[in-house]
Amino acid sequence: MKLFEVATTEKVAKAGFMPFVIRKGVPVYLFMISSDGKFGGDEAQIAKGHIDAGETAAVAAVREAEEELGLRKSNLLSSFKGWSGSQTGLKSKYPFTVFAGQVKSKKAFNKPHYETKATLWLSAEEFGTTGRDSQRRIVEAVDKVVRASLQSS
Repeated sequence: MKLFEVATTEKVAKAGFMPFVIRKGVPVYLFMISSDGKFGGDEAQIAKGHIDAGETAAVAAVREAEEELGLRKSNLLSSFKGWSGSQTGLKSKYPFTVFAGQVKSKKAFNKPHYETKATLWLSAEEFGTTGRDSQRRIVEAVDKVVRASLQSS
């Protein structure tokens, strides 16, 4: 598995990760519901967090997915960058980059960290109606990159 670093000049404070499987030809992503309402309420959201000192964005993204989604690195088939804040014009107090990675199995995940109340698999379209409003454009952009990558391979 190769993690692709981000080609951007913006200072990135957070990194997120969206594991996915292919269901009937459509990417379906794993999202979290926070156990603390002040961090997104009961809406599905991208697993993300701060980049620790000495970490790259890609390493931080996978670490956050391990903590918040129960991701096992051994379950990853591939990983690639999907979105960076400046690329869509979306402004954020804490700029972040999101990576996506295809997994071998929806079931090969550990129990998530205490910050996670629940996890759920959603297509980008489903996230568009049930996910955190402030992340919908991000999920759309990542999905576009994932679909293009799948079509070219």
